[in-house]
Amino acid sequence: MVLPVGRLDLLSIRLFVAVVEERSIVKAASRENITTSAVSKRISDLEANLRTDLLLRHRQGVEVTPAGHALLLHCRAILARIDQIFADMSEFGEGMRGLIRLAANESAAIGYLPGDINRFLALAPFVKVDMQVATSPTVIRMVLDNASDIGIFTGQEPTGDLRVVHYRSDRLVAVCPASLTFDCEDGAVGFERILDHPNIGSEASGAIETLMQRAAGRLGRKLDTRVRVSSFDAAARLVEAGVGISIMTEAVARPLARALDIGIVRLAEPWAQRELRICLRKGGEQTPLLQRFLEVLQDAPPPLDGAPVPRV
Repeated sequence: MVLPVGRLDLLSIRLFVAVVEERSIVKAASRENITTSAVSKRISDLEANLRTDLLLRHRQGVEVTPAGHALLLHCRAILARIDQIFADMSEFGEGMRGLIRLAANESAAIGYLPGDINRFLALAPFVKVDMQVATSPTVIRMVLDNASDIGIFTGQEPTGDLRVVHYRSDRLVAVCPASLTFDCEDGAVGFERILDHPNIGSEASGAIETLMQRAAGRLGRKLDTRVRVSSFDAAARLVEAGVGISIMTEAVARPLARALDIGIVRLAEPWAQRELRICLRKGGEQTPLLQRFLEVLQDAPPPLDGAPVPRV
């Protein structure tokens, strides 16, 4: 069967991806600065040319069909290839150009990536970085689905056929109200003593809470999560108000401790040591743009400025 390839143009491909990502034709039209009717016509033409339904339309927006999901993977690959062409050709111009689609969990996004991105952009000022913050399983899925070029995650999540390399080492700390003190050795407190206090959980710390629940179970205890919030910043502010204790990585907790009236103390358990890792599709690092970005990410990080602030 010969399809009318002429109608499968780059604009239609980009608009289809936008509609799926926004889950709305109206929002996609606004994002791409084009009329809603033009977007709708392009999608209808795609469905007619491919002879299958790509989207299910309803009042709340659209849902992608199995055929639409398959097309989405192809479209993202095509757009990524176009970006690669421009990035490769920019080597012959005034400097490296292009777009890096980065996905990262919140620990990496807050604790390490701001400095790394700044260093990279100083070397490649014409490059743009689009960073999406998500949970570690979602980060991996975004890279597998070609929704992101490179991802940073933690934990032992399945990564399929992705290339995985070390990014940073970090440790978990307890963020405590300034009035709370622990009598502990070497500035580290045992997790069993943390369980004596209410826990403030964060949606961003799903992997951390899983570790805590398992550790509590081994001690014959239960994690008493009184409040759950959407970010580490919100959790730290509840700690400052005296609601409870929150567990997060030291790289995230340190700047919060400088801004708020809270203290941090390291956890003594071996499982509190964590590794952040980089994942990308095999062969992706061969593009000059991603290769340079990967090199910056893998540069030895500066040490944390001083010891944590234990409440002993």
